Amino acid sequence: MKNKVLIIMPYLECGGVESTLLSLLDTLDSERLEITLLLLEERGTFVEKVPSHIQIKTIKIPEKEQGVFMGKKKILRSYLKSGKIWKIPKFILYNLHKKLSENRSLNAAYFHQISESIPPIEEEYDLAIDYFGYATFTTFYLAEKVKAKKKVTWLHSIFSRFQPQAFEEWYKKMDVIFACSQMVKKDFESIFPTIKTVKLFYNIINPQLIRKKADFPGGFEDQFSGIRILTVGRICYEKGIDIAAQTYNLLKNSGYNIRWYIMGNGSNIDKEKVVNIIEPSNRADFIFLGIKENPYVYMKQCDIYVQPSRFEGYCTTTNEARILGCPIVMTDVSGAEEQLENGKTGIIVEKESNAVYDAVKHFIEYPDFRKRVKENLKSIDSDTRQEVGKIYELLEG
Repeated sequence: MKNKVLIIMPYLECGGVESTLLSLLDTLDSERLEITLLLLEERGTFVEKVPSHIQIKTIKIPEKEQGVFMGKKKILRSYLKSGKIWKIPKFILYNLHKKLSENRSLNAAYFHQISESIPPIEEEYDLAIDYFGYATFTTFYLAEKVKAKKKVTWLHSIFSRFQPQAFEEWYKKMDVIFACSQMVKKDFESIFPTIKTVKLFYNIINPQLIRKKADFPGGFEDQFSGIRILTVGRICYEKGIDIAAQTYNLLKNSGYNIRWYIMGNGSNIDKEKVVNIIEPSNRADFIFLGIKENPYVYMKQCDIYVQPSRFEGYCTTTNEARILGCPIVMTDVSGAEEQLENGKTGIIVEKESNAVYDAVKHFIEYPDFRKRVKENLKSIDSDTRQEVGKIYELLEG
């Protein structure tokens, strides 16, 4: 008989956590596990990539709370479209000051407040996983509303910046807490020293599949003959795309023949902020690619890969880039030293544009160093599919 596994996520938008989840789902043995994916809402560009044998369900959220979780504008539009205009004044009044925030204490208080109105799941599972983590609704929901023999939550980022102390009661209900890097693990343990259930679980990555996809047709089509620099990530403060723009200005003003490509989505406001950083005369060579179905073709074709993030847990894109032999410049975020040996398989720098500039300049001016880094990357074993054994051990224990 198959073990029943429940995995909880809010949505499946294009992002690092979602990408690692898909890799995990592809690796887990469908002959051993009956997997259900539970979402707040079945939306996002990655929904169609979920393996066909996995059942997708949605969490039942009370109607009056749906604005907080699914977006107030979306709910208002649905009322207008369905002719339920009479519901709008009450909805606006109730939701006027309600929203989830970076303040986890406020969020925890809100979850306690609405807890009785959220029905529990009747079905029992052998293993239930809050894969999203981040000390938010999915963590509360797993702890309070799911029946399972074993419960697991995930840590994908440095938690001290979220001040998640109010979630301690729910973390204590987890049988295991998986951290994606050593630094993330240590950070969490410094916040919750009495919780002894934290274990390491590196993001699942399949080098053979990535190399295969990197050889597919496609990639850059602009016939540019200079140095191509690529960054993959959401256009936002956390991913440091503004640092990339500042570095780009420095490189252009130093006379380097470069073109910098940003692959990822983001709000128009965040994109405009980045564009405004770039000097008008330089804007032609700072390219927004949007989301690409196959980023690996671009990674393989770029000359330098730069990850200027301010926050990471264990950066998936740099892991993918090193599999493809990209010379990498990476800021000193969590997981950086676990991925790169500074000066040998890449360059790790501080989170500011001058440091990134110096590293990129070094790669440009010393092509032999660039070649040596590419050669050194060939000896790294980046295959982490064996990590799924930790899930099987939980089920067997």
